[in-house]
Amino acid sequence: VGDSSSGQTGYYATQARVRALLHSRTQRIGSVCLWATLLVVLVLAILHGSLTEQNRNVLIVLMGILPLIAATRDAYAHKKAEKELIKQYRFMHRVFRNAQKKLAIAETDSERREILRALGEAALDEHAEWILMHRERPLEMGRL
Repeated sequence: VGDSSSGQTGYYATQARVRALLHSRTQRIGSVCLWATLLVVLVLAILHGSLTEQNRNVLIVLMGILPLIAATRDAYAHKKAEKELIKQYRFMHRVFRNAQKKLAIAETDSERREILRALGEAALDEHAEWILMHRERPLEMGRL
């Protein structure tokens, strides 16, 4: 079971943080690309007549590339199931943390076995959910 820095409790806590950071990075990339695209559109609209042909072409290319970057990162996050994994890891962290607390106050081996049995069943359920989630979103190595 472990504690907040080791074992399964620590693993799920760490993975929830890592996945949350990745998800926030995806959100930031999307926001930056959106605002940068809007800025490029404004620059094109306002300064269209005073820009050279080459500068206009660069800005037009940026208008296409920036949303593509955001969409690609978002599609990758969807394939990797970032949001779903955050929820799943947070839930399992709570399950293991609660089991850890109950094990600490359990008085008999029978109580401890019952807690560990329930914990094992929860872990098996979590593994089944993980497999189903990734079966729905298979990563094709040759295409990424």
